[in-house]
Amino acid sequence: FALNRAMNSGGAILNNFNASPRIYGCVFLNNVALDGGGISNFSSSSPQIYNGSFSGNFAGSNGGAIYNAGNCNPSIKNCAIWNNAAQNSMLSVSASIHNTNSSFPNIAYSNIQNAFNPSGDWVTSIGTNSGSNIMEDPLFMEIHTPLIAPAEIGDLNIDEDSPCVNAGDPASH
Repeated sequence: FALNRAMNSGGAILNNFNASPRIYGCVFLNNVALDGGGISNFSSSSPQIYNGSFSGNFAGSNGGAIYNAGNCNPSIKNCAIWNNAAQNSMLSVSASIHNTNSSFPNIAYSNIQNAFNPSGDWVTSIGTNSGSNIMEDPLFMEIHTPLIAPAEIGDLNIDEDSPCVNAGDPASH
């Protein structure tokens, strides 16, 4: 999903009213929306997001990569969420994942920018740390600048020296 734009929510995907698709092996690159530059989930929508990459996505308000509102509890596993922006910042938790109204994603074996504070503790507002998460530059082949999205298509393959190599759940397929 690349170079998409939505006026309100879900630059690439908008899930609403208990929609809970399986989103496997997808790339979300340089998408733009007010909330949820990559994906927006509303009203008890809880997708499975596995083996995905999010980079260069932009939200004018919240959730540069993913936005969850209204009892949404997505499962996020084996994903790299890096170099996204919300409110013109790549440094906030909301640049990666924003949750509101009783939404708590379960996150495991993922590499998420801004998921740990400077002391190395998990930032609980991003979701539930279900284990084996990291916060290190994934070394994508091309760096994407979300502040100019949607402007370019690029390569989210990772370098052989990436901390993501062999960091996923070994039981996943």
